[in-house]
Amino acid sequence: MKRSAFAAILAVAVSIAGLVSGCPGAKSDTWAVGFNFHLVGMNGSQADAQYRVDVMMAAIRPLYKKVKFEVDSVNIYFHNGLDADRLTHIDPNLDNNGDGWPDGMEELLTWSAQTPDKNLDIFFVRSIGDMGILGIAGGIPGPSAKGTTHSGVLINAFGDFFTMSQAELTLQATTIVHEGGHYLGLYHTTERNGLNFDSLSDTPQCPQWIYDYNGDGLVSPTECFNQDGPYLMFWASGKYAQDTISDKQVEEWKNHGLVRKK
Repeated sequence: MKRSAFAAILAVAVSIAGLVSGCPGAKSDTWAVGFNFHLVGMNGSQADAQYRVDVMMAAIRPLYKKVKFEVDSVNIYFHNGLDADRLTHIDPNLDNNGDGWPDGMEELLTWSAQTPDKNLDIFFVRSIGDMGILGIAGGIPGPSAKGTTHSGVLINAFGDFFTMSQAELTLQATTIVHEGGHYLGLYHTTERNGLNFDSLSDTPQCPQWIYDYNGDGLVSPTECFNQDGPYLMFWASGKYAQDTISDKQVEEWKNHGLVRKK
């Protein structure tokens, strides 16, 4: 799903039950995801790339851990050359095949075929248009298969991964969690118009006809603070913690082919 500057930049933070009731000593299941980070058309050392990925993972790992998930595999890949230089600037409006997805993104995500493991492929590009788009997931859910035009997540590096500040790295770490949430099967709990919602029974909604107090046709995090504003998959970011995920949202993740039970 396309993610604009209004889209949520959030993190996961709801626990699943720890011990099985009535079974002292029994532990709940742990689930795992992995990431392949692709740096497209960017030059830097392996050591610097690793440091920057580690900064992001320091924000990502604890968020997954709270829902009994762990990140068990992290890889870094460099892509350079004429095609990488061309595809590191994605025009979100260029859709010559008319399928509703940016042509450059579709071409780039096929490069996931180079990583046949079961990790989620994250492609950092220098820009995604000029509209402040932070990231785009290849589908809801995205495919488990590698090498398709939807096999991965696109992330904006704000010009260059190797010049991103720590604040930008942390921001995009939470974007990865949100967009990864889409890829693993989650929709926004409430869309920006307040008229469309996910189909899960344990997530709140923020309908426009009740909560659009200023009448601008949108439901904001402020307006939805007492509804689903604090959820990971709310459509926009707010000035408060948006770190809640429901049990049924976690179950959706577990059903994805890139998620494995430990």
